[in-house]
Amino acid sequence: MLETVREFGLEQLAASSEEAATRDAHAGYFLSLVADARASFEGPDRSAARDRVEREHDNLRAALAWALASADAETAQRLGAELARFWVVLGYIPEGRDWLEQAVALDAPSSPATRVDALLWAANFAASQDALVRADVLAEDALARARASGYRRGVAMALYQRAQTAMRRGDHERATALYEAALAMFRELAEPIWEGVTLRELGLTARSRGDHGKATARHEEALAIWRRLDHPWGVPAALRELAHEALQRGDLAGAAAQYRESLERWRQLREPLHIGGCLWGLARVALATGQAGPGARLLGAASALDEALGIVPAPDDRAKRERASDAARAALGEAAFKTAWIGGRALPLEEAIAEALAITVPEAVTLGREPSAVAVPAGQAPRHPHPHQARAGVPRRRGRVRPPPAARLNL
Repeated sequence: MLETVREFGLEQLAASSEEAATRDAHAGYFLSLVADARASFEGPDRSAARDRVEREHDNLRAALAWALASADAETAQRLGAELARFWVVLGYIPEGRDWLEQAVALDAPSSPATRVDALLWAANFAASQDALVRADVLAEDALARARASGYRRGVAMALYQRAQTAMRRGDHERATALYEAALAMFRELAEPIWEGVTLRELGLTARSRGDHGKATARHEEALAIWRRLDHPWGVPAALRELAHEALQRGDLAGAAAQYRESLERWRQLREPLHIGGCLWGLARVALATGQAGPGARLLGAASALDEALGIVPAPDDRAKRERASDAARAALGEAAFKTAWIGGRALPLEEAIAEALAITVPEAVTLGREPSAVAVPAGQAPRHPHPHQARAGVPRRRGRVRPPPAARLNL
């Protein structure tokens, strides 16, 4: 009935010859709303800002559709750029990429900074789905426009985006050089948030090159910035990366503690995109300490979460997950591994988080490095079965991993 009333109202609006002015006002209002929410997103009101945008997502879609239909490039591109961070944390990356691609394709005037920002977010979303050629085209366009217009923040962001694409291609030296150039500009521009983000990426490139001392130092630099800012996203992000490094050097207890703290913070923020990395990390802790069944379940849960959010892991991450899966398969045997993996993929997100937080490291475990395989013979039950597992290590089936309502894809 409400839909019928809405359609009738639209018909009357069109008949009054006031539809264009009303839709323009509607788009302007919601552009202001999302811009205000974006300004609050990096502080203590992050969750409230995200919820406000989620509640109005249909109105924001309508505003975007109108801006595109009326070839209002400035509004379409600004809306897309302002919404991009929300699309990431809410799990709308495929949809967001489609909106951004349409916005940057408009052959209509818009301010240089607006177009550059939209191009860069379109490039970011393309890269996250492994469309690397397209990501490079968009980032190069943005870089040229930013330089031509003197938009220095845009130049720094474009260097950062080109580094991300290089990293996904496995060109670690080029990625490092581009990230270093972006970092220098962010420091000159007094952009501490992007300074912290870029330090994190430099830590990841150092890890990929095998320089774990440099990686740890970069993540500690980033954590110091995030703690100074009391940044809701940055602190758990840095803790998760430091946990990865602790795991690499065999500090399993330290890694588990940092993963749990990071996961608890992401849980409070209700951001499934970032939860997956902690599920994966605690799966590796479980495998390294002989808890192969729970480890395999968490690997399955992390895989299903990536799929639900439309994320394609970078090649380095895919290779590490494959090695972890191989270790779990070797420990459990094919049949038991498959059962645990499928069971993990079926877990609702909250249950997957609970299982991850329950992973502990026995005090007797001391290792000089993360093992490449686990210590449970094939076919033997794990030494520390999780209480959520059913008898004989067979998981309950509950339907595949799904993010909470605010993070489900709406395509």
